[in-house]
Amino acid sequence: VTTNNRWFALILLLMISALAQPIRYSHSLPQAAQADPVDLILVVNTSVSMVLRDNFLDGEQIDRMTMTRKLLQRLVERFNGRRIGLVLLGRPASIWLPLTSDRELVKHAINRLQTTLGGRNSDIGATLELVRSGFKPDQMDSAVERSSPVVLLVGDGYQQLGAVAPEVAINKLVTDGFQLHSLAVGSISRPEVSLGKGHLIYSPVDLQLLTKLASAGGGQMVHGQDFASIQQLLDILAKPAPTAGSINDRKLLIPLYHYPLLLGMLVLLLQLLPLRMLRANGVNR
Repeated sequence: VTTNNRWFALILLLMISALAQPIRYSHSLPQAAQADPVDLILVVNTSVSMVLRDNFLDGEQIDRMTMTRKLLQRLVERFNGRRIGLVLLGRPASIWLPLTSDRELVKHAINRLQTTLGGRNSDIGATLELVRSGFKPDQMDSAVERSSPVVLLVGDGYQQLGAVAPEVAINKLVTDGFQLHSLAVGSISRPEVSLGKGHLIYSPVDLQLLTKLASAGGGQMVHGQDFASIQQLLDILAKPAPTAGSINDRKLLIPLYHYPLLLGMLVLLLQLLPLRMLRANGVNR
């Protein structure tokens, strides 16, 4: 192998190294505060248990459905996300309101919520399957594709029926890029005063189930006992989980391609300059 071939191989190697665009990681970059989730899907239980009057708000005893409407109205008023949708957690489940940025329309839909609107019982598994098919992340606006849709499961966890286990449906939601939180409505103990009409056997809110489901969905459970719980929920929603492929600890990337590029150009220049010209310049000096 001649000397010229060796120099040519070295220059080629340096050019290939520059084209590979080598980098090195430097210090971590500060993380900007994340905004509220872009799309919030309210999944509201309307089963018969929501008629139980075991909530107290501003000194008034109210049923679980009334409490739900009041809490969600406050949530909608203060939510800073992009769109809100509404799904009835019943048996069968139904999409009550598609995603919309019209807050007044959402509040109007919430005001129309009534006990047994979706039947006497509830089916969390089938309802979440409906959410998964009706609000697919890949159908969201491309401008907000990095934001995951957030599901808020609102109810008391009463008498779950259906062929699909809630945990199975939640796992599918998470796989598809959703996050799930829960808002528990109802008391953990029977109040001393009347529970209202009917002869429904009293059942306390199932905090254990709603906590378990929220944890499976990568979220948190909030017990909606007063309006302060809505602020707690808003604080949670303001910090959505990172989307797939995002990096929690972002590093500053420093490009290194210019080093092999400059070195290759220098070697090439030295090979192209006549050696006797260099010697002549040295003698003249």
